[in-house]
Formats: sequence, structure tokens, C-alpha cells
Amino acid sequence: MTIIQPLTAANLSALIQLENECFVGGWSQTQLIRQLEHPRGISLGIFAPDLVGFVLLSTILDEAELLQIAVDSNHRGQGLGQQLLAACAPLLEEQQIKRLMLEVRESNLAARSLYNDFGFVEDGRRKGYYASLESPTVREDAILLSLML
Repeated sequence: MTIIQPLTAANLSALIQLENECFVGGWSQTQLIRQLEHPRGISLGIFAPDLVGFVLLSTILDEAELLQIAVDSNHRGQGLGQQLLAACAPLLEEQQIKRLMLEVRESNLAARSLYNDFGFVEDGRRKGYYASLESPTVREDAILLSLML
């Protein structure tokens, strides 16, 4: 059984551990603390019973940006990413957010499939935005996606 709830400073250690597992060159402890304390930020974790996934969003005016979403490698393929995104919807509605935006690495096919299934549409590309995971001299595009709420 999983539970989705807001992340707090009490979850920082587990969040840092999961962040480091899921992302190369991820956020620093200071950046994560700022996100957790941001008054218009949304930070949710999914617990089974320990933290196995999270989503971090930033909101401004009537738009939000999905900053990060991650699920522990042992829990992928179970729909937890979809559950996290779905849990954000009522929180975004409370803040009268009309559009959710994100960028995703072109080669991240699992994430792109999740966003496509959720109804995101491609808005554009940032050419050569990411360093390739295979070679630091190769660049890959960021695909810009949005979802009207």
C-alpha cells in the first residue's frame, strides 16, 4: 500500500538519497530545503512505507513547472509516477493554476510515455540542452511539454 503526502524537512535525508539515485548531478541539499520551504512550491512524496518517489513543482501566477519527478528503480513500472502527477492536480486547482509545464530529456522514453499518457503536448525543443549521459561531448535536446488544466 502506498501513501502520497507532502514532503517536509523530516524527509530530507530520504529525499537526498532518492535524488542521488535517480539523477546525475542532482540538486544540492540547500536547493532541496528551499523547495520544501517554498510557499508556492509543491513537494509530494509517495511512501511504501519508505519514500519511493517524489514530485517537485514550482508555481507562479497561474502556471506551474514540474521541476522533478522520480521513482526508486525497484518501484518503477507500477504507476507511481502517474499517481504522483494525479495527486498534484487538486493542489494546482486550489492555486488556480491553468497550465503545467516541464522539460524532458529526449532520450528519456519512460518519462515521455508517462507525460504522453497524462495528456501533455509538445510545445517546442531546446536544442542541445542536456549533456548526453553516454558522452560529455554529445548534447541532446530537451523536449518542452505542457498540460492545460
